[in-house]
Amino acid sequence: MNWNWLPELAYARELWLYELIELLNTALSKWDQKLEIYGGDPARTDWSLFRLLRLNIENDWSDMLAWLIKNSQHGHFAEALFKIDRNDSKDFALPTKVDRELSTRSKDGNARRADLLITFGTEPSATFHIQMEVKINDPNLEKTRETAEMIASEYKNPQHWYDFLLIRYSNRHLWENVTKKDPQSKKIRPIYWRDVAIALRKALWIQKENHAWNTWALTLCGAIETKILNLACLPAKEMTSLSYKNKLAAETIIQRVLWLIDERLRILNDGANNGS
Repeated sequence: MNWNWLPELAYARELWLYELIELLNTALSKWDQKLEIYGGDPARTDWSLFRLLRLNIENDWSDMLAWLIKNSQHGHFAEALFKIDRNDSKDFALPTKVDRELSTRSKDGNARRADLLITFGTEPSATFHIQMEVKINDPNLEKTRETAEMIASEYKNPQHWYDFLLIRYSNRHLWENVTKKDPQSKKIRPIYWRDVAIALRKALWIQKENHAWNTWALTLCGAIETKILNLACLPAKEMTSLSYKNKLAAETIIQRVLWLIDERLRILNDGANNGS
C-alpha cells in the first residue's frame, strides 16, 4: 500500500488548524473590543481556580443563574436562553418572583425540590412560569418529571407553565434514556450549558444591562466555558504567536485541539449573532 499521501494529510491538517486560529483571533478581537471596559473577553482569563463557582456544588451555579435572571432589567438573557415566544424581551425583564429550592412532598411523603422557579408578569393573562432543574454532574434524572408536575400542581397547574432541564451536552443520552422509559418526560425541554454561555454572550454583546449585571454575567460565562465546557483559556499574546500555533499543531490528539478551537469559535460567533 502506498502511504505517500500521509505527509500531505498532515500538512492539510496544519493549514486547517492555522486558519481556525486566525478566525478565532478575529472573533476574540471583536469581543475584546466590545468588552474592553471589563478587561476583554472572558476567554482571556483562567477561571479554573475560581472557587465561587465549584463543579461539585450545583447550588452555586443555580444561585448565579437566579440572580442574573432576577436582576435583568432588559430580559435579553432569559429570552435567548428559554426561547419562549413572547412579544418582547421586556417580558423577561425583572421577573415578579424567583424561587430557589422550592420544596414539596410526593404522595408517598418523599421531599422534592425545584432548583429554580421564575414567575414573569403581573397581569393574570400575561403571567408565565419557568421551572428549571439544574444539573452538572448528577446523572439522576428519573425524578425530573415527577418533581416538575408536583411543583406545577402547587401552583394549580397554570396555563403558561414551562419546564426545563439544564444539563451537560455530553449527558444528553441520560435524558434520552429517561424519555424512552417515560415518554411523558418529553414535555420537559432539555437545554445545555453551552446554551447558557451563548445566551450570556448575546446579552453581553447587546450591553443593555448595567455594569454590575454585565460583570457577573461575564464571570458566569467564563466559568461555564472553562469549567463545564472545558474550553481552554486563550491569552492574547500567546494566541498570535507562531510558537503557540506550532505547539498546537504538534499536539498528539490533534482532533481534540481542532474541536476545542472550533467549539470556542462557534460560541463566540453565536453569542454575537443578532447583536448590534
